[in-house]
Amino acid sequence: MSRRSLVIVAVVSGLLIGGFVVLRARWTDDLLAQWQAELAQAGPNEAAQLLDRALYGGEMGLMLAVASLGAPQPHVAEAAHEAISERLERIAREPESSTLWPQQLAAELARQTPNFDRPGRRRAANLALKMLTSLHRTAGEDRTRLTAHCRRVVELYDEPVDETKPAANASSPLSSGGTSSPGAPSSGISAPPLVPADATKHDDAARRLPTAAELLSPDHLRAVASGEADRLHPCPAAAQAGGRSASASGSPAPHPADSGGRKPATGGPRDGIAEADRRDQGAPDSQRDPSAAALRPMSLGAADTAEDRPLLSAGGDGSPATNGRAEATMEVRDLIGLLSGREPQAARSELQRRGFGPVELALAEKMADPDPQVRKQLARLLPQMTSIEPQRWLLWMCRDEDAEVRLTAISLLATCGNPAVLAEVEQRAAADTDPRVRRLGEQVSARRAAASSGPALR
Repeated sequence: MSRRSLVIVAVVSGLLIGGFVVLRARWTDDLLAQWQAELAQAGPNEAAQLLDRALYGGEMGLMLAVASLGAPQPHVAEAAHEAISERLERIAREPESSTLWPQQLAAELARQTPNFDRPGRRRAANLALKMLTSLHRTAGEDRTRLTAHCRRVVELYDEPVDETKPAANASSPLSSGGTSSPGAPSSGISAPPLVPADATKHDDAARRLPTAAELLSPDHLRAVASGEADRLHPCPAAAQAGGRSASASGSPAPHPADSGGRKPATGGPRDGIAEADRRDQGAPDSQRDPSAAALRPMSLGAADTAEDRPLLSAGGDGSPATNGRAEATMEVRDLIGLLSGREPQAARSELQRRGFGPVELALAEKMADPDPQVRKQLARLLPQMTSIEPQRWLLWMCRDEDAEVRLTAISLLATCGNPAVLAEVEQRAAADTDPRVRRLGEQVSARRAAASSGPALR
């Protein structure tokens, strides 16, 4: 074949390939628009069925499901969140299942989340946190990429949304028309959304800057190959300020500092990500040796004073108590343990009344997970997660029933230079029944002595 013929073949091939790419993109856009139009007109049950099928429709189906997280119709957005969550849970339950789909989902979430409004970002962040639980089955570069995508999605949740610019999916059929239910259907998933799916957009101007000791505790991420997330109400002794707050009615809920350190029983749930934690965006990757993770100092104070204890109602209906009864008071850590009991809703309601937001509740449920590996992975991830102060959660995990979990928590706390934290760790380790924990406590004691005679360790 002559050179001229080769050139002609190459040119024709290039034109064919280019035409195929253009036509495929056009066809993809048209197909997505058609699916979105169907979703916009679908009722709750039909939308759930369409989205469930879309997740098995390859790349385009995944694009549609992720885009639906930012749909203005609450029932469509919730159906997308539930469908994706359920598939992630099925994958987690099947040891032989492929980890490719979660990686594709993480990449698609990272691509589309910047276009979402605040509620859409909440749903995406919740899925990203949930996805991290599969890291124990992911290794090498795949693990690194999945972690990077998920971290980016969570960080986007805390970034301000440009309300002056319409979302990228605002022109889609999902953004206009369609049937919307008065209330989004319950997701029925084990990991609750970071905040209610029907919550209105947050007014970033109303956000409060937290103090350096602010406590945001995450606790319900599953085997986040290194941890989980949930957020605890700052205790008065720690002099911590709260993060953002938003109620379902759209008006900001009173800040705990304005209400005697407690979240009002009638207020909306508080958001679980704090602006001050932007300094953590350079935190080490989740594959980093957890013993090397740097923990920020925090003021300890009384961990579970009368003001900091949740009060569990003695009533049979499981409703939270409205005033303190001596026989009904429980420490926060003990109350968290009830989340894996027969009546978790009573404990959950009390934690919410006490100031736990959806993120803290998520982490708390992970801390109460019956599987010690889940709790151990949670301990490893806590120092690396954005938007939390890990030390109080790790101190609680020093009381775990599993020695390996206690050992992991104390190993992480040993890297802290806060003398008050080290003293607490030393005290708990000295009373531990496991000799490995006691030996580690002795090392912490030596570290504490070194810290008192020299510059604080970081």
